[in-house]
Amino acid sequence: MKKLLALLVACTTMTCVFVSCGDEEKESSVSKESSVSEESDSKVTTEINNE
Repeated sequence: MKKLLALLVACTTMTCVFVSCGDEEKESSVSKESSVSEESDSKVTTEINNE
């Protein structure tokens, strides 16, 4: 009975790990786009200030 319970807990834990680590590409692509946008904005501001 203890082995069955340990197996059930291990399977549940692994399922939670895999579910929580999924879909990170979507979030990182959004943050990359924001980063590029911020860099572009800072370049424009720098060029305007240099004139």
